[in-house]
Amino acid sequence: MNYERIYSQIVTRAKKEHREKVIPGTPGSRYYEAHHILPKCLGGEGKASQWRWHSNIVLLTAREHFICHWLLYRMYPKDRKLASAFWGMCVCKNKNQKRYIPPSRAYEEAKQVKAVIERQQNTGKEISEETRLKIAASMKGKNVGKEKSKEVESRRRKTCEEKGVWKANAQRMRGSTRLRSSVEKAAATQRQAVLHVATNIKYPSIKDAAIAFSVAPSTICARIGKGIFQKL
Repeated sequence: MNYERIYSQIVTRAKKEHREKVIPGTPGSRYYEAHHILPKCLGGEGKASQWRWHSNIVLLTAREHFICHWLLYRMYPKDRKLASAFWGMCVCKNKNQKRYIPPSRAYEEAKQVKAVIERQQNTGKEISEETRLKIAASMKGKNVGKEKSKEVESRRRKTCEEKGVWKANAQRMRGSTRLRSSVEKAAATQRQAVLHVATNIKYPSIKDAAIAFSVAPSTICARIGKGIFQKL
C-alpha cells in the first residue's frame, strides 16, 4: 500500500475545499482539526492557529486527522514522536473536541506501538559517573564474587557430612537446578514471535503480545493452542 499517495490525496482534497473553522455550536457547521502537513519532528513549521494562511497547516475532519497520523506512523515507523502522536490520537479525549473513535484494528496496533515506546524508554539508559562511583563505594570491603579455596570447601563438606545435612543440601541443589531449568525454558518460550490471526499483526514475542492485549503470557500460550495466535 502506498501510504504517501493516500496521505497526499487526503491533504490535497482538504486544501481544495477551502475549509473554514466556525464557532462551535453553530447550526450546520462542521468540526475540523488543524494538522501539520509536514510534522514538526520532521522539520515542519507553523502553528495550529495559523490555519488561514500557513501552507503547512490544513483543516481535516476528525476521521481524516486520525488516518493521517496513522499513515505518518506507517511511513516513518522508527520515529518515536510520530508513534506517540498516533497513540495519542487513539486515547486523547477533550470535551471541546469531537475525537474520532478508531476501529479496533487500529487501536490494537496503537497499543503495540505504546508497548514498544515504553520498552525503549525503560531500556538503554546510561548510568551516570556519579552513580557508578556511589555503587563502587558501597561495594568496597565486600567479598563479591570471591571464590572459596579448596581447603575451606573441604572443611565445610566434612562438617556437613558429620551433621548429616550434606545429602539434604545436595537434593535441594538438584531441585533448584530443575526449577532454574524450567524458568529458563518458560522465558525462552515467551521470546517466541507470534502472529495474531484475526488482525494479521506480528508481535516480536509472546510477552509483547501479552502487553498489547493486557493479559498474562500464559493466556497468549493458551490462545496459541486455540488457533487465535500462531507461532512464527
